[in-house]
Amino acid sequence: MNPPVFLDDKLIDSWIDTLTKHSRNAVPVEDWQRWRQMLLDAVRAARAPSTKWPVVSEYAVLDRYLYGIAAGLAAGLGTTPARDGGDSDSMILVTGLLAGAAAVKAFARAAPGLGPDVRASSAAGNAILEAASEGHPLISVIGTASAAASRAAAGSKVAFVLAGLAESVGSRGAPVGPLPSGGVDEGDYEVGMHVDGGELDSPMGFMILEQALSRVADFECYPTASGYRLRMTTSNPGLGIETVLAFGRISKLRIRFLGP
Repeated sequence: MNPPVFLDDKLIDSWIDTLTKHSRNAVPVEDWQRWRQMLLDAVRAARAPSTKWPVVSEYAVLDRYLYGIAAGLAAGLGTTPARDGGDSDSMILVTGLLAGAAAVKAFARAAPGLGPDVRASSAAGNAILEAASEGHPLISVIGTASAAASRAAAGSKVAFVLAGLAESVGSRGAPVGPLPSGGVDEGDYEVGMHVDGGELDSPMGFMILEQALSRVADFECYPTASGYRLRMTTSNPGLGIETVLAFGRISKLRIRFLGP
């Protein structure tokens, strides 16, 4: 029986150590250490990473993906780390992988040849959301995400990152049951979040968000002192979250499965 797995320092260190080993010096050690610290800051103190992009090589997509994951983990944890015995860890990792997928998708608009990474990150995000919503533990949802990424694009850098995560916890990408071929019925997920101002501070930005979200969700949006409180009901929460991330940083993310 595998020991319990938690979204903590031990997991991050084991994950980055595994990736460093398998990368065989293709990626500079200092980059792995920077990504390690970025992820540790997220799980220790819910601190989002800076938006600097020092990596400009063929591995730049790793920079964007791990940045997105760290930002999503910080948003999922909120202003203080969760202390519930690990019960929320699976859903927090969902937030991280969805944010990572959004970061890769945004980067791909300006960088050609990233189709496999876009497919892998999107497949992993959708698969882990399904598994976490069904209540599977962290080690299982990690395996599900890795298997989905490999099925979508086995040779991609995103699939490599998630295979390393699965290996580091002893899951090795084993899926939790058959992977879904499509979404669930409309209205099956309720998603709540706070969106920092960003692009929404302009009337045009707010109107564009309304138009984009109306295609994938029913939603309500209210102004707050520091941004907007948004709540949506949708059958495709991953796409909804990706849409919002293009307009500002999200925090206090909550996803609730409503049932079929």
